[in-house]
Amino acid sequence: FLDIFAALVIMVPLILPVALRYGIDPVHLGIIFVANMQIGYITPPVGMNLFIASYRFRKSITELFAATLPFLLALVIALVGLQSISIFFCYALLFSNRRMVAVYSRLRRGFEATFALAFGYAGFKLLTARLGG
Repeated sequence: FLDIFAALVIMVPLILPVALRYGIDPVHLGIIFVANMQIGYITPPVGMNLFIASYRFRKSITELFAATLPFLLALVIALVGLQSISIFFCYALLFSNRRMVAVYSRLRRGFEATFALAFGYAGFKLLTARLGG
């Protein structure tokens, strides 16, 4: 629960060298980082922008959230689109190499088993969770 400026000052120096090492464009990283932070600042329960706007315009938070919902939806769709394009491009680039395809083919069962166990455990926890008590 960091302020956006504190998050930028603390997180960017940690993330940027790693991103540059992997060849991620700093502008692309910045857009995705700020868009994610903005989504966090619009959505309740922590949505600081909602509290500030509620105080400034003397409206309820639920009324403001309902009014910002179309913009939030557009921001989420744009962010998912940006990340999807990046993932698909990198995936295509990665698997255009024969060596990487061979490595993935050897490790595929391990990946699938790990994900099956993780999602199976999460599903089990959801099914056995006590609601409201």
